[in-house]
Amino acid sequence: MTFLFYNKLIKKFYTIPCTPSLFWCIYLKTQNDVVVGDIITIGVDWAMVHDGTIVLTKVQFEKVFDKVFDPEKIIVAFDHLYPPNTENTANLLKDSRDFIKRQGIKRFFEGGQGVCHQLLLECDDIKPGDFLVGADSHSATVGAKYCLSMGVGATDMAYIFGTGTTWIKIPEAIKVKLIEKLSSECTYKDVFLKIAETLKVDGAVYKGLVFETDDLISIEDRAILCNMGTEIGAKFSIFEPCEDELQHLLSDGDDDFSYIWELDLDEVKPKVACPHDVKDFSLSLASQQPYSP
Repeated sequence: MTFLFYNKLIKKFYTIPCTPSLFWCIYLKTQNDVVVGDIITIGVDWAMVHDGTIVLTKVQFEKVFDKVFDPEKIIVAFDHLYPPNTENTANLLKDSRDFIKRQGIKRFFEGGQGVCHQLLLECDDIKPGDFLVGADSHSATVGAKYCLSMGVGATDMAYIFGTGTTWIKIPEAIKVKLIEKLSSECTYKDVFLKIAETLKVDGAVYKGLVFETDDLISIEDRAILCNMGTEIGAKFSIFEPCEDELQHLLSDGDDDFSYIWELDLDEVKPKVACPHDVKDFSLSLASQQPYSP
């Protein structure tokens, strides 16, 4: 299998042999072929923290470093703890604002501007092929923009803040091919619940989850699937670009996927996610009697 990537900025072609298609951006940064199980160090294009994780990141960062690797490449969003509900939380947010100002971080989204994942999707500077790391478990949401993205803890993020690099172990990849048409009574949340029903809650633990479709799916719907990949353990979730969207990203072959599943969207039924676990979602609306008080 080869993966061909045409970078319009530098006008070069890169051919990536023997590499799962979700790792083409890794190749562009390392210029090395990678296989499942490899442990590599890689540069980070974007680092994201929110108000709930910048506090611990700041503590660990200041033990070792003085300056962040690039204030233009760090994104901070106040969305989890804002507005503060205690005096202590308000003081933590003040300390975080002081840190942001000292470090000259430009991409700071104050409380009320949006949820961090939504803000990343709306950021035009984040491009297909970029590698983003977020201090939030659902950071793979940006895979909806054809970016490779993952979540880490505060200690890893502190190291990224200081060096602009991190390490990853190349995981196996699962491809989900979305075929046919989704019923108008369903949403892509229902599609994910079908995926979770089939792959199970631990079915993608430390694996890449790759979605393929021949139809143009809105970025909002792509974001649902990438965001919720975390719920079944996926390390990365990413969409493969349709040729109509990005002609310079081309893929051929499925040889490098450990599991390939054709999901017929016609078979997806509306469901309700029940408490208290991801696996508790078997309540199908289609099979339920109308509620009568």
